[in-house]
Amino acid sequence: MLEIYNPSDYSKLEQVVLARKGLNKFFDLKLEYISKEGRYREDRLSEYESSVKNLTLAAAKRAILEGHKVEIVKTLKANGENCQVSWCPEAEAWVVASKNVGILVSEAADLELYPAKNLRYTFSGLMAECWLEQISHLSRKEVE
Repeated sequence: MLEIYNPSDYSKLEQVVLARKGLNKFFDLKLEYISKEGRYREDRLSEYESSVKNLTLAAAKRAILEGHKVEIVKTLKANGENCQVSWCPEAEAWVVASKNVGILVSEAADLELYPAKNLRYTFSGLMAECWLEQISHLSRKEVE
């Protein structure tokens, strides 16, 4: 929850918005879930594997059936860390979250608001720095 106050009078709360929500749980995609030989062989999977397969692929399958294109992106996580990035239009800033700590940044200078000596912001700050670097190579239209 993000509370937005009147910049002229910080005692006046103007708006409360949902700035970030968690991602669905994700699992490794096993080859047997999608291989030509195994994709229709639910009988070869344990109940747990069947649930994971359906949870992992349900949204993509639904989108394909509705005629949408689906892009698959393979990512790696450094040190098992998950980073979440979203745009918050009300704050006109990126919400970058890591280790259950979210920060708001619209430009690199905003990172100075989160002191490096405060370990709480270490991972979120690093992720935000990486994100801002990545989008710096894009046009505004590409970012939107």
